[in-house]
Amino acid sequence: MLISTIICTHNRSNILKICLDHIASQKVNKDIFEVIIINNNSTDETEEVAGNFIKQENTLHVRYFFEGKPGLSAARNRGMLESKGEYLNYIDDDALLPTDYIANLMKSISLIDQKLVAGIGGKIIPKYFGREPKWMSYYTWGLVSKHDLGNTPVKY
Repeated sequence: MLISTIICTHNRSNILKICLDHIASQKVNKDIFEVIIINNNSTDETEEVAGNFIKQENTLHVRYFFEGKPGLSAARNRGMLESKGEYLNYIDDDALLPTDYIANLMKSISLIDQKLVAGIGGKIIPKYFGREPKWMSYYTWGLVSKHDLGNTPVKY
C-alpha cells in the first residue's frame, strides 16, 4: 500500500457519503491506496455511513476508527497511527475528488526528491451554490480554503 487517504469527520455524515463516492470512482489500481475514515466523536450517522460504504465497496481497502478526543489534530494523529501507507494523504470530508486524483498524486510523488520534500499539495477550488461571491479575491481565498497556483508544478 503506497498512499493512505485519511478522512477526518465530525457530524457530517451526509457530506461524508458524497466524499466516499468520489473516492470509489478513482481510475487507478485499488491496491495502491487505502482509505482511513476517522470518526471524530460524531453523534450522527457517521458510523453507519462508513459501515455501509465498507460493505458496498469491497474492492477498496477501507478501515474505520472512532476517535473520542475532539479536534482535528487528534483525528489526524489517529489517522497517522492507523495508516499502513508510505505516504499520508489528508482530505476533508467535503472533498469532491476528480477521478484521476490518486493517479495524479502518484505521478507527483514519482517526480519529487523524497529526501527534500516533506509534503505536496494541489488546487483547492470551493464549490458554491450559485456564483462565487463578488467580494472574493486572491486576498480572501483563505476564508474558504481556496488555493490555486495554476496548472504548472511549483516549489512551495
